[in-house]
This record gives sequence, C-alpha cells and structure tokens, in this order.
Amino acid sequence: MPLISRNASTQRSPAQTVRPARPAEALLRGSKPTINPFEVTLERLGAAIKMGLYDPGDQLPSERDMAQMMGISRTTVREAIGLLVAQGVLVVKRGRAS
Repeated sequence: MPLISRNASTQRSPAQTVRPARPAEALLRGSKPTINPFEVTLERLGAAIKMGLYDPGDQLPSERDMAQMMGISRTTVREAIGLLVAQGVLVVKRGRAS
C-alpha cells in the first residue's frame, strides 16, 4: 500500500449519491480526464498530498478504489504512484507486517 512519505511536502455529477469520506477523495475524483489521464492522475494525487489532505504515514485508497473514483485504469494509477515513489513523495509498503 502506498503511504505518504514524511519528507513530502471536484466536481461530481448529481447522479452520484455516495459522498467522499475525505476531502482527498473529492480531489481525486475531480472531473473525468480528457487529455492525458496519467498526467491528470499525477497532478491530482500530488495536489492532494501537497495540500495536506493525506498526512505522513497515511494509507492511500487502494489502486482499484482510486481508479474507480477517477474513472481511469488501475495501470494509470499504478504508474502515477510509481513516479511519486521514485520522486520520494510516497513510500510503498506491502502486506500487513510492513
């Protein structure tokens, strides 16, 4: 699961009745990407982190949940997370014991 690194510095259609649990989810949902889903995903996720909507050590929603919220593929989410990990913004820990 991706976690926020300690050194890391929407709109919804009326038809959707489920409210986001956190402001970060609202930012991740945003409007549907139209140009480059990877860049939009990277921008939204980075913005949520920089705005402090996720605290250091917080667990991000699962790739599946983020992909569904944003209306994109899990691969796109995974690639954006990979870049944020490479930049040192996120730390990935796998399994319950990590």
